[in-house]
Amino acid sequence: MSTAHAVRLRCADVFGWRLGPQLLVAVLLAGCASGPRAVLHARLEAGDVRGALEQYDRIRRTEGEPDPWLLGQIAAHVLEREALGDDREGRDAAFAELAMAGRLGIESVQRIAERDDRPVAQARALELLVRYEQRLSIAAPTARSIGRALRRVFSPGHDDARERLRAHLRSDDPERFAAAVLSLDPVDDEGRLRELLLHRSMDVRLRAAEQLRGAAPSTEARLALTEASRVDPEPAVRAAAVRALGAFGETAFESLRDRLTDPHPSVRLAVVGALFESGGVRAAAVVADLLEAGPSHAGVEAARRLARHGREATAARAYLLGALHAAEPTVRAQAAVALSTLPDRAAVETRLLDALSRETETTVRLQIAATLLRSARREARREAREALRAIAEAGGPPSVRAHALLAAAGRRASIRALARLLRDEDVARRRQAAGALTREARRAETARAALVDPDRLVRIRAAGGILFLAHAEA
Repeated sequence: MSTAHAVRLRCADVFGWRLGPQLLVAVLLAGCASGPRAVLHARLEAGDVRGALEQYDRIRRTEGEPDPWLLGQIAAHVLEREALGDDREGRDAAFAELAMAGRLGIESVQRIAERDDRPVAQARALELLVRYEQRLSIAAPTARSIGRALRRVFSPGHDDARERLRAHLRSDDPERFAAAVLSLDPVDDEGRLRELLLHRSMDVRLRAAEQLRGAAPSTEARLALTEASRVDPEPAVRAAAVRALGAFGETAFESLRDRLTDPHPSVRLAVVGALFESGGVRAAAVVADLLEAGPSHAGVEAARRLARHGREATAARAYLLGALHAAEPTVRAQAAVALSTLPDRAAVETRLLDALSRETETTVRLQIAATLLRSARREARREAREALRAIAEAGGPPSVRAHALLAAAGRRASIRALARLLRDEDVARRRQAAGALTREARRAETARAALVDPDRLVRIRAAGGILFLAHAEA
């Protein structure tokens, strides 16, 4: 890596503490773009993404190497523009990508948070800033103080993001109000959060349940979450209430055990995790009963947790092997992933190879092959690549991920196939290819053309993946 490139990566490291805080702030204030880069940033300021990409190509040719950070800045601009748009689907997708972007997405989130003329997007951005701050608080007090200092640099004259977000609680707009629920303190505002568990908006109820996790060990909060886990019409809210109950320890154990009968598999899956969080040894005894029933998503999750230790390890392992023969394809795929996490990889991979040879469902074959592709055994990797090549050549939606996995392993034919899919007339295939090229194949340079695709979600998926890779490089 060139010295100039290393310096640019340091400029991007907004939430990385490799530079001292004073030096970091000085670098940020001085600016990291000059010369050809200044031209690129000027084009972005003008909203000319295509022109910025053309300038990026000139810089790349001049310097003789890609610049992940610079390409990440273009991707961040695309996400910022989509997050500010009026389309709810596009806004949701853009903020979802920004939430996963790490340090390199924070500048875009900061700018959106300053847009008083876009109150919905502003509330969503402030919500992200509060979540960042929560993660920093958990990670390290020093990181939190530096993060706040940087936000003051970017947002002079403004109060803490949580207080600014709280102002959106006065809004009648359901999206703004739902975002603002995160500003409520689970202890000081517990009563209001309990009331919001009955709100007409699913998003509001979901966020209220998540926040009430911090109210443990309050009896009133526990009872309200228990009721929500039983009667809320939306599985997502019931699952959120269940996860929150996990923080209440033994007092919530019986309520959680009762929810193992929930009709929706995602809720039952959440119950397994919450039981282990709340009950420890008692949880192992309860969820072991799931191994007596037929293969299910909750049963596979229970077996995955039990297979590593305890008296139920042998039975749990046998359950997972049996689940490879389940009638439901998604359960077979989940079992394959769970088995790959067990310590005795050699014996497990032998069984997975056998399952791969007889599996007829393409999506399950794809998952088993993806698992075996990470094997330390050459034979297992060879079988996995052969299965993936067959899936890729067969076409259809699974072929895109097969090509992505093969491209990540260096198969040039698959890289070319994914690049062709970015020009496909079928927008669904372009969306899938944009995500696969970046998230799995890790080919940001190949995917950059999708940043100007006519379809909003293609642009967002490509931008999110490119920004994710830029964060990883930095």
